[in-house]
Amino acid sequence: MLMETTQVSSNLSSTDMSSLADSLSFDGAFPITFDLTGSDDLTVSKETSPLGVLNSDPSPSTVSSEAPTVPVSPAATSQVDFPAIQTLPSPLKTEGKLLQNTGESVDDPFHDMGMTKTGSSALGEMLTSSKVGGVLPKASLFLDPNPSPFRVGLPTNVNSWGGAAPSSAITSALNKPIQPKFSPFSTIPLVPKDSISGSARNLSDTIKQSIERSSILSNYSLDEFSQTKQWAIGISGSQSPSDLATLLGATNKGKTGFIPGTYLFEFSKTKSPQEIAQILKGIHDKGGTIDFFFPLVPRQHEARFIPNDLLFSQQWHLNNTGQGGGTPNVDANVIGAWDVLDSQNRPINGIGVTIAIVDDGLQFAHPDIAPAYQASSSFDFNDNDSNPTPSAGDGHGTSAGGVAGARGNNSIGVSGVAYGAGLSGIRLIAAPANDQQEANALTYQLQSNHIYSNSWGPVDTGSRKEAPGPLLLAALQNGVTTGRAGKGNIYVWAGGNGRGNLDNSNYDGYANSRYVIAVAAHRNNSNGVFSGYSEPGANLLVTAPSDGGTLGVVTTDLMGTDGYNGLTDQNYTNDFGGTSSATPLVSGVIALMLQANPNLTWRDVQHILVRSAEKNDPTNTDWTTNGAGRSVNHNYGFGAVDALSAVNLAKNWVNVGSETSFTSGTQTVNAAIPDNSSTGISRTVNVSQNLKVETVEVVFDAAHTYRGDLVVTLTSPSGTISRLAEVHNDSNDNYSSWVFTTKRAWDESSLGNWTLNVADQVAQDVGTWGSWKLNIFGTGTALPVVTVAATDAVAGEPANNGQYTLTRTGSTASALTVNIAMNGTATNGADYTAIPTTVTFLAGSATAVVNLNVIDDTLVEGTETAILNVAAGAGYTVGAAASATVNIADNDLPAITVAATDAVAGEPANNGQYTLTRTGSTAGALTVNIAMNGTATNGADYTTILTPVNFAEGSATAVVNLNVIDDTLVEGTETAILTVLAGTGYTVGAAASATVNIADNDGGTLPVVSLASNYSGVSENGKTNLVYNFTRSGATTNSLTVNFTLAGTATRGNDYNAYGGNFVSPTTGNIVFAPGQTTAQIEIVTTGDTVKEANETIAFTLASGTGYTIGTPGAVTTTILNDDGVLNQQGTTGNDVIEAGTTRNLSGRAGHDILIGSNASDMLVGAAGNDTITSGAGFDVIAYSLASEGQDTITDFNVFQDTLQVSAAGFGGGLIAGESIAAAQFVLGTVATTASHRFIFNKPTGQLFFDVDGNGSSVQTLLATLTPNLNLTEDSIFAA
Repeated sequence: MLMETTQVSSNLSSTDMSSLADSLSFDGAFPITFDLTGSDDLTVSKETSPLGVLNSDPSPSTVSSEAPTVPVSPAATSQVDFPAIQTLPSPLKTEGKLLQNTGESVDDPFHDMGMTKTGSSALGEMLTSSKVGGVLPKASLFLDPNPSPFRVGLPTNVNSWGGAAPSSAITSALNKPIQPKFSPFSTIPLVPKDSISGSARNLSDTIKQSIERSSILSNYSLDEFSQTKQWAIGISGSQSPSDLATLLGATNKGKTGFIPGTYLFEFSKTKSPQEIAQILKGIHDKGGTIDFFFPLVPRQHEARFIPNDLLFSQQWHLNNTGQGGGTPNVDANVIGAWDVLDSQNRPINGIGVTIAIVDDGLQFAHPDIAPAYQASSSFDFNDNDSNPTPSAGDGHGTSAGGVAGARGNNSIGVSGVAYGAGLSGIRLIAAPANDQQEANALTYQLQSNHIYSNSWGPVDTGSRKEAPGPLLLAALQNGVTTGRAGKGNIYVWAGGNGRGNLDNSNYDGYANSRYVIAVAAHRNNSNGVFSGYSEPGANLLVTAPSDGGTLGVVTTDLMGTDGYNGLTDQNYTNDFGGTSSATPLVSGVIALMLQANPNLTWRDVQHILVRSAEKNDPTNTDWTTNGAGRSVNHNYGFGAVDALSAVNLAKNWVNVGSETSFTSGTQTVNAAIPDNSSTGISRTVNVSQNLKVETVEVVFDAAHTYRGDLVVTLTSPSGTISRLAEVHNDSNDNYSSWVFTTKRAWDESSLGNWTLNVADQVAQDVGTWGSWKLNIFGTGTALPVVTVAATDAVAGEPANNGQYTLTRTGSTASALTVNIAMNGTATNGADYTAIPTTVTFLAGSATAVVNLNVIDDTLVEGTETAILNVAAGAGYTVGAAASATVNIADNDLPAITVAATDAVAGEPANNGQYTLTRTGSTAGALTVNIAMNGTATNGADYTTILTPVNFAEGSATAVVNLNVIDDTLVEGTETAILTVLAGTGYTVGAAASATVNIADNDGGTLPVVSLASNYSGVSENGKTNLVYNFTRSGATTNSLTVNFTLAGTATRGNDYNAYGGNFVSPTTGNIVFAPGQTTAQIEIVTTGDTVKEANETIAFTLASGTGYTIGTPGAVTTTILNDDGVLNQQGTTGNDVIEAGTTRNLSGRAGHDILIGSNASDMLVGAAGNDTITSGAGFDVIAYSLASEGQDTITDFNVFQDTLQVSAAGFGGGLIAGESIAAAQFVLGTVATTASHRFIFNKPTGQLFFDVDGNGSSVQTLLATLTPNLNLTEDSIFAA
């Protein structure tokens, strides 16, 4: 007979029941059918068996009256101990009551289900559907009455259910009591890369290695892991994700969208992450339908550190004219790029390109951001909404956005590099974000967002090897593959700011991904030397201007007072920097490139940046030339980004070929690494596949108890060395499939031996190199690289010829024709025999010679240059040495020299004279350029001397008379210097200048003015002022005005006020001596603040003037010592006054200093010099490193609170570090009387002496003078 239909409403209402039935095999009929239409009713017929069995007929309308009979064990009526019940819903007993539905209350659930086992053995009879863990021939459903989701299980009583057994994977995983085995600190991966199953085995190496790394629980802190509720689970194709989620008591949040077949499951708070890990691992390890799994742990990233530097309101990073003492032209060369026109005759400023600022937010209401803002491409992944506005104080993203694309040419604020580009805000790092969130953020609107600028990453401690999770790695791969209509999104990443911690950009798995452009930072001065924080790394592609020199970067700031500020208009800041600023600058340059050529692929962009980069800091010793002729440096990649060069290259760029790759497969080593050895051990892979190299990856495995001891170096077949890891402070264990990358072999041929060397260069900890793998990415066969050198660079008329030699690398099997061009100041075909525009290498030859044959003429030309340039062409690439110069000396020019033939002149009528001489031909008249300078003034101190000077035809000399003008000014002896300047038709000889001295007749000896300061430095918030003393010696009868200049990093009116003197401008002024006055003073009163900044300097320099001579020729520089936010306030090497502010550690360094402590507990270190120390109230420590540092005066030593700390190592004499000195080492008196005495205190005078050998032969040293009659004992002296 037909049974009554049961309707169930549950969270399985979306389940495809037909597919569920199709995947199961059943014997007989089932009396319960399901109508999943959303009804809330549950109806069960009295005839329904306590445990329904699904019919093999998938039709839900078929009902059978034939239910199997299952014998019931008598033991089933008793209360059951069920240790594994926590893997299933609780209380389970109510499920039994519901399923029975007979009106009887039965407490035992196994009795209700007709099972024969009890206790833990019975749990094996309640397992899941066949969609989880393999083929299950029988299935049962038992229901939660509240209502709740289905609990899907299978009885294992094979006698009752047709003799078929359930999946061993599910039985094993769910039949065990949960006693989590996985410690949060376990270093064993839950899913080793070699155990990834199913179609996931086809994932790339980097993603599989990331899955393994993400499943190592020790990679997360205990707090991070305990908060984890979301897991990424790779599911075999036959498994229903919804059914699996139901079984596990999780919510299926859908596909992750980045790795095929991967779903996001969210678990309830009732299960700990360790329990979840054990259940998932049990199913995976038993061959179930989970291919892999890993937790989605939110991790807090940090914005790159921004150092505090002196503030100036100039955007030097765009156009460096030398602001703030910088090196002119150390900038991104953006101005020239803006003058280039695109294919639509629009100026190149980023039009049509959108830069996504992935950061802590973007204040799109800012007046310089709003015109560029792209709302439809923006999102907040921290708050899960479309508004990326930052929180108060989160100004990092807004400042980065301004560097990249603040709207320019709008009469306000600042200009971004790409001031016509769009800006999107992707808010991600304002709060911890997991792998899913990062993946979503980095591919958000990947057709609308073209460039993703990332000024963030793992903390820069050097001890943390953190890489993107599998989802983000897959997302980056997806972005470069499908973004920008298949041309690929551009990912730009900050290289890191941890140089001070010996961090390296290659220890950052975000910045060293081959899909990203890693950016270093350099300063505005010193020819663009690296900023002190900027991390080195073989993965770096380019460097860009940032702070670290004398100036920060001027950009947008949070409006009002919320941001970094530093300018009068608080909507802007001049205090931005770090690789955080360098990165959006490069993003802006790339936006200019994409406007110039929208068809560039993500790899084209990297190629152009490599080729267009400028060699900054050229004397840096790390610069080397790789096998393709490209200059490269671990600090800078291929050099400083050059916007103009990059745009010009981009306009006519031909897309590179499709990417090809080589992999060596895993190379097993299993060799002990010699301890404390610079040689280490090496392994080599020979590559026979010829690629033109772009990025190289090294997958590295080593077991070591202190991985910071290891130096890992890769050498290419061309000999290019990539330092992948260096000795650094990382006490963690092991490298586990860590992926290093290097760009340094860019454009080389991959053919030949690649050698990896591993050396343990520090003693004690030891380890084993397990394995490595080499992955090379690039384009097909590498083309030969052609370079040129001047092998005879000195030529000249009439018949001294020059020579160039062109060289090609790579194969020489065939002939090769190379394009060349001749330029320079010499004319091809006129100054030398015509050189054609092509050169041909013969087959088998690696060189080709071009001769420069000089043509002798009668023109007066001077030395000219003939420059041979290798031009682009087919079948080769142009190397770094692309041009060579030959100098052609002329044989027709005279040399001009000058001498003072009357060098002594004076008032009133003693004149001087110069004679110019030309050596060589005197044919024809000759005009020679001269200049007059010196301390005397042309036209005021002597009759005006006209320039130039004319030689008459046939004359070898020309005379210039100096006619003195008599005046009444007291000037002293002045100089008039005639200098021969370059011109046409002659050369300047060695004697290019001559001096005439003009004596004054208007008075006696001029007074001498000297300048000095009372102290070398004072504390910013201290009570002691600096005083500059101007002193004149000699005549003092009249008043005297003395000029000075003012410089230094401190700003008058902001950092200090100056009293006395007249300040004509911010950098010039004067001070007046009254009649009879020998000294004049300028008092400097520092302005206290709480700004954490560098020490700042004030520099006065005497300038020339009337009526005096300068006795102090150089600058007198003093220092305002910052006492805010520093651990140790240090003086200069001069005499300083150092007063405690918020700083509790004071250090005098060299000089005779005054140290003044606070009322709190201070550490005071006088160091070298005779210092005066007042410790103040509190428990203070006065520290000495050496007994010979000086003879200090301690004014207020308190024997009950204060301590004299001496260095056991520095003092010697058997002092024991970590202890107060022994009683036998201290004596009251004037000399040591035993061999044990070390410290002798003369109580009446307060003098404290140290004697290294007591009453031995050594002479005692006066250490300090304390208060007389002080009750000093050995307890007041501590050896450290």
